[in-house]
Amino acid sequence: MSWLEENDWAARLFRSAPGVVLTDAEGVVSAGRGLVVPVKKETDQPGGKRHPLGTLTRPQFRFSGWLAAPGHAVGGTLSQGLQSWRVLDCRPVTLGARTLCWRCLLEREEAAP
Repeated sequence: MSWLEENDWAARLFRSAPGVVLTDAEGVVSAGRGLVVPVKKETDQPGGKRHPLGTLTRPQFRFSGWLAAPGHAVGGTLSQGLQSWRVLDCRPVTLGARTLCWRCLLEREEAAP
């Protein structure tokens, strides 16, 4: 465990979670750990899910976990294993002044044919 992980409560909380790689909008690569789960589709909204970013038509996923350097995550790519997702929104979950974890809204990237 690195010095950062030893002194970061969120890193310790997610130490057993699968690793992720975040490539932010500026091309900076950083590591992290966390879980990616699908967002439940709301059936009463035809054409996609409404979101402040607009109407989202592709399946969405939610990342919850630790990121070493979230920086400018929005617009970047989060990868875990062979899967990769585009980051639509990323915010810290805090308790007082301490960051517990990061929650990101993701959209699966389509593989190029």
